[in-house]
Amino acid sequence: MKYEEMTDVQSKTIPVCASGVDVIARAKTGTGKTIAFLIPTINRLLKDGVKMSPHPQNVNGHKSFANVQALVISPTRELAAQIANDAIRLTRGTGLKVSTMVGGTGKSFSLRDYHQRGCHILVGTPGRLNDVLSDPVSGVVADNLKVLIFDEADSLMDMGFEKEIRAIQQFLPKQRQTLMFSATMPDKVREMISRSMRPGFKYVNTIDPREAETHTKVPQHLVMCDGYENVMPTIFELLQRENEAAKEQNTHFKAMVFFRTARLAELAAMMFRRIRLPSQESHPLYPLDLIQIHSRLTQARRTEAATAFKRATNAVLFSSDVTARGMDFPNVTHVIQIGAPSSREQYIHRIGRTARGKNIESGKGVGYLIVSDMDARQTLDSLKGLQLQTDAAASLVSPNAQLTNLDNLTPEAGEFARAVVQACSRLDPFLLKSTYQSMVGSYLSAGISAHKLVEDLYKMHRYNFGQEQPPSMSRQFAMRLAIPYDYAVQKGFVSRGEDAMDSGRMSNTRFSTRTRDVDNSELGPEEPQPPRGQFRSRGGFGGGGRGGSGGFGGRQQFGSRGGYGDRSGGGRGGSGGYQSRGGYGDRSGGGYGDRSGGGYGDRSGGGYGGRGGGGYGGQQRRGGYQQRQQAY
Repeated sequence: MKYEEMTDVQSKTIPVCASGVDVIARAKTGTGKTIAFLIPTINRLLKDGVKMSPHPQNVNGHKSFANVQALVISPTRELAAQIANDAIRLTRGTGLKVSTMVGGTGKSFSLRDYHQRGCHILVGTPGRLNDVLSDPVSGVVADNLKVLIFDEADSLMDMGFEKEIRAIQQFLPKQRQTLMFSATMPDKVREMISRSMRPGFKYVNTIDPREAETHTKVPQHLVMCDGYENVMPTIFELLQRENEAAKEQNTHFKAMVFFRTARLAELAAMMFRRIRLPSQESHPLYPLDLIQIHSRLTQARRTEAATAFKRATNAVLFSSDVTARGMDFPNVTHVIQIGAPSSREQYIHRIGRTARGKNIESGKGVGYLIVSDMDARQTLDSLKGLQLQTDAAASLVSPNAQLTNLDNLTPEAGEFARAVVQACSRLDPFLLKSTYQSMVGSYLSAGISAHKLVEDLYKMHRYNFGQEQPPSMSRQFAMRLAIPYDYAVQKGFVSRGEDAMDSGRMSNTRFSTRTRDVDNSELGPEEPQPPRGQFRSRGGFGGGGRGGSGGFGGRQQFGSRGGYGDRSGGGRGGSGGYQSRGGYGDRSGGGYGDRSGGGYGDRSGGGYGGRGGGGYGGQQRRGGYQQRQQAY
C-alpha cells in the first residue's frame, strides 16, 4: 500500500486498539482512520488463529463458510466499499475473507458471496446489516464476533441511523471489543458511547486543542445571487473561470459541487455535458471529466463514478451529500456548495473534502458557497462566525445579472445565461419537472417561505429551463406541501392542472422515470434522442405494473414481468427490455456491465437509444447475470 510512516492518528490509536480494550478515538477526516482500526483488528484475528473452515457449516439451512469475527459499520455505501477494499489488500495471503453488505446491490448476490466465499470481516451500511441480521432466512449470524467498529460515528447519527444501530446490537454478543472513530462528539455520539462501550474504555483525542480546525485553513468565499435563476449561470461561469486559470498555471482542477437534491445534481451534470458557448469550438469546460454521483444512481454506477473521480486529474463531481464524509478523493482543489447547507456541521464536513494532506500545506484548496436571496438569511444564521469572504462575486458577472431581459445584459453575462437555457432545452422535460418538484420539497422542509419559493423557482423554470408556461401543479399536491395554491396560480408562478407526477401517470413519456444510465464521466457529443413515444411508459411514481418493468413502477409494451426485487424487468439500474425476466441482482435485464442492452458497457448495441424498442437500453439479451457470472 506504499505506506512508509504512520499518521499521527495511527500512531496514537493502533497500540491502544491492539490492547483489546474498547476505544473511542476523535480524529479529523482524511487522517488515516481506516488503517488505524483495520490493522489491530486483523492482527487480533490472526493471533487468535481464525482460519477458513475446510467444510461448510449448516447455518439456518445454508451451507456456509462464513464465520464473522469483525463487523464494520459505515454511514455510506461508498465508504463501506472503500473500507472493504483496504481490508482486502491488508488481508491478502492471510486466509481471512472480507464481504460487504450494503443497500443498492442485489441482496441474493451478496448473501451468495458471503456464504460461498466465506467471511471473517463484514463491512456494511446500517440498513442492509439490520436487514440480513434480522432475517432468519439469510443465514447471517455474528455469534462469534470479536470486534465491532463504528466508522464516522457522528455521521451515522447525523444521517438518522440510531434505530438501525440499536437493532443491530441486539444480534451481537455482549463480550466483544468496540472501536469507535468520529470527527466530532455531539450528544448523540456520547449516548451511543454509553450504550456500546464496556466500562474502562479508552478515549484517544488526536486533535491538538491549540491547532486550528481544518476548515479554517481553507479560503472560503460566499457568492450571493440576486435570484435562484442566477445560480446555474454562476456555477458555469465559476467553473469556466477556475478551469481556465488552472490551464494557464499548468495545474490541475478538481472540484466537487454539492447540491441539495439528487435530482438537481443529476440535472446539473447532464446540463453541463451539453453546454456550449458560441465563441468556442471545443467544450467550454474542456478537459474536465464531468461525473455525477447521487442516491438515484444504482450502487454499481455510484461505485464507477467514485472510482472515475478518484483517478481523474481534472474533473468535476456533481454530487448530493453521499460523498461528503469519509471517502478518500485525492487532490480535490475546489469544493462548491449550492444553497444553504442543512447544518453548520454539514458545511464543515463538505469543506473537509479539500482540506486534506498536501492541499492544506500548499494552500491549493478553496471553498465556494453559492446561495440566492431565497436562502441567504438561513445561510448567514447557520454559518455565523465562519470566515466567509464576499469578494468572489465582484469578479463574476452572473450573480447579479437581470435575466428577465437577456438583451440588456452585458455580452459576457448574456452568453452564460443563454448557454444554460440552450443546454436545458436538450434535456428530457421529465427531468426538468422532477427537479423542480424535488426542490419544492427540499426548500419547504428547510423552512423557506412558500410564497418566496414558488416565485423564485418559477424564475428558474422560466429563465434557466427556458419554459414559457409555468410549471403545472395540482391543488392536491400544493395542499400536501402547504403551498398557497390560489396565490401561486394568480401570480402566474404555477399553472392549474393535474401534474403527471402528482397523479402517478406519465403517458407518452420517452424514458423510464428512474435515473437514466448516461455516462457522464467523459465529455462527448450530444447523444441521439430516441423517437418520442418509443418507450410508452405508464409509470410515473408507482404507476401501472407491479414494481417496475423499466421505470419506477412503469409498465412497458414488451411484456416484462414485474415485482420489485423478484422478477423486475430491468431492476433498479436496468432498462426493462425485450421480454426480460430479471431478478433481484440475479437475472436483471440491463445490469451494470452485463450483456443486456442498456447496461453500462453493454455488448448488445443498445446504450442510449440503441437497437431495440426496450426504451432507454435498446435490445436485451435475456439472462444477464446467469449468462455472465457463475456462483462463487
